[in-house]
Amino acid sequence: MWFKALDSPLAFVSLVFAAAFGYFTIVEWRVRAIVKDPEFLAEVARRSRPAMVIDSEGRVLSDMGALSLLEGVPGVEAVGPSKSYVKITIKPRTMLPAEPIVQALDEANVSVTAARGHGVSWEVVLVPRFVAFAFEGATTNLAAPRFRIEIVPP
Repeated sequence: MWFKALDSPLAFVSLVFAAAFGYFTIVEWRVRAIVKDPEFLAEVARRSRPAMVIDSEGRVLSDMGALSLLEGVPGVEAVGPSKSYVKITIKPRTMLPAEPIVQALDEANVSVTAARGHGVSWEVVLVPRFVAFAFEGATTNLAAPRFRIEIVPP
């Protein structure tokens, strides 16, 4: 019978190594197949780095898991001299371990300052470092500025 060949220790060890190699090859193949799945990647991104994109009118353009951690859509208002600064008020459901990361998507050179608001909320002020002046006849039908907000989950 075939198991008589396993009387040799070398044959037995070889069989164990072959079985382990086959098992780990199958597991690796399956893991690679799962990692290439876009739905799986989207779920991992939502859980590890929840983010959202909003515009200056308070519309949610994209939610990648951050909205579920907030009480509502972040408030966006123009403040400062000539209303050139943007203040975003972020109200999380629970205390965040770190301040939210806010990026201006349509303006390259912006100073971002985050400070605690009332309770567990955060107030983030974005100040453009250079103010662009529109000349007479220049295009004024620009889209509302967009902002990316990333929440560090608790």
